[in-house]
Amino acid sequence: MPVDNLPTYIPLDEAAATYRLDRDVLTRAVENDIIRAVKTTRGGILVAEEDVSELPDIPFPTDEMKGRAIRATEALKKYKITSHSTLAGWRERGIVTVIKQNHKNVTYDEYTIALAAQVYHTAKKRQGIRYPRVTTSH
Repeated sequence: MPVDNLPTYIPLDEAAATYRLDRDVLTRAVENDIIRAVKTTRGGILVAEEDVSELPDIPFPTDEMKGRAIRATEALKKYKITSHSTLAGWRERGIVTVIKQNHKNVTYDEYTIALAAQVYHTAKKRQGIRYPRVTTSH
């Protein structure tokens, strides 16, 4: 890779201040491989500025979302997911957790939807999408 194409890394706290993001949100994005990061020899964390600037404008997964039900139609709007077939694919591959399903409606665990949507919107700009497997207890 040419040196000019290398990503620029900035301190996590600086990224939080510059992009007006909560430090915990950025930390969770690093932990979930949504943004690239490196650890310095002094224990600091540097994040790829390009990744931070491209974080989608959708709710970030929080612990409070775990186990919270969200209907498919609401998830599509709230998380800017393009189609029901995307949700169905995530469901079939075990990427998102179903709380309740009947012949007309599917209710998901919002945390798993939020995480999958972050990965989807961020990673589709890169070479490929790698979804983490998420398990939640209700």
